[in-house]
Amino acid sequence: MTRNLKALTVLVGIVLSLASAARGEPAPQGKASLARQAREMGSLVEFLEPAPIKAASAEDLKAFEPIRTNCMKWKVRPPMKLQASGENYFWSVGSRLTNTMDAYQYSRDPELLEAFSIYMDKVLADRYVHPEKEDVWVGWFHYKQGPRPRYYMPIHGALVYYNPCLRFVAAVRADEKLKARYGEKAEKYYKDITEVEFRAWDKRGCWHDFGDGTGWYTKLKQYPDLATGELKPLVVTEAGTTLAYNKVHAMVESFCLAYRMTGHPWYRERIEKCERFLRKRWRGDARHVEWNYRDFSGPWDYRTGQIPADYSGATYKGKPTWKGWFIHGKGVYYRTDLRAIVDVYNVGLVFTKADMEKLVKTNLGFMWDGKVADPQFRGIGGKPKTGVLWHALSQFSPKFRKLWVAEMAAFQKRKGKPSQAMMAYLLAK
Repeated sequence: MTRNLKALTVLVGIVLSLASAARGEPAPQGKASLARQAREMGSLVEFLEPAPIKAASAEDLKAFEPIRTNCMKWKVRPPMKLQASGENYFWSVGSRLTNTMDAYQYSRDPELLEAFSIYMDKVLADRYVHPEKEDVWVGWFHYKQGPRPRYYMPIHGALVYYNPCLRFVAAVRADEKLKARYGEKAEKYYKDITEVEFRAWDKRGCWHDFGDGTGWYTKLKQYPDLATGELKPLVVTEAGTTLAYNKVHAMVESFCLAYRMTGHPWYRERIEKCERFLRKRWRGDARHVEWNYRDFSGPWDYRTGQIPADYSGATYKGKPTWKGWFIHGKGVYYRTDLRAIVDVYNVGLVFTKADMEKLVKTNLGFMWDGKVADPQFRGIGGKPKTGVLWHALSQFSPKFRKLWVAEMAAFQKRKGKPSQAMMAYLLAK
């Protein structure tokens, strides 16, 4: 997704003025007009606004130049080797693609889109497509080989394909010159993501509609053999169990992009069902709100295949569950949750202004240690130094940007190199 754009971008990058209407607020006419134009083009409003670089300070321009230089490298460099890299493939490749699209959005430099296009094609060349069931078994399933292959998840496709490519499509649709150069490729990407990739998760049996206005995804139970295409059972304990929130939320970001571009009710319904599932499971007090890394969602999470009527255990050892529920010690996982939550709020769905205020209070009041220089954060469950700054909330308080700058300065001091978050920060200013 487009990260932490200021309220100007956020409020207009929706399906017309749906977010304002949902909250009973009048939509600013200039912004609504720009949003309407973006919708008519199937684009995103941030690609119709002036390039942020035009208002950049000398300091920001200096910070941007090495980012641009690095992004241009992907024009000639190959991606990582999928089967040799394991799951790191998705984090590293996804970061490169997202940074390149961020850099284009910031500068409108068409050479960055060329670098993106070339690199994206190399990434897609690593994707497996089943010889007979190409609308179901398509993805980067084989990132780990051996007797216990890992499961492919929505977050993987979202990182290396759905999110950056939907932004590429929006950028191309917003510019006639770009349409002449990349239009055919962009529409091919769009059709593949929205008509094949998104729907394939349902066809694989991963989507569950619970009938109460909520729904969620589970992990794969089988995978295609790379050589033969034969479907084999996924022999891991977690096969078929409920996916962690962050593993789905990256794809919810994709749904928000597609909803903003089209207004299609399928995206609205899917977003609402996923986020109602999460919101119902929030816990909180006067100081903070919290939620688990994952929750149980059905009989597939229990060893007996049935949900015990009187069972509410929180661990799986000695209990009838395949996996337990818990607050994860890696606070960065919750940062993905926050990006999706804010995206959903910004399209006027599920979350309220009061919810956003609770999240701000949690991160700045409960989690932050109060120090501006090298700020530290406890986890949402209270464990010291396991949390992170929730950048996605920057539109709600200037304190976030102040802490973001301090965070990047501390990183550079420790590592001797600029933080990868610099591009997202420049775009969010």
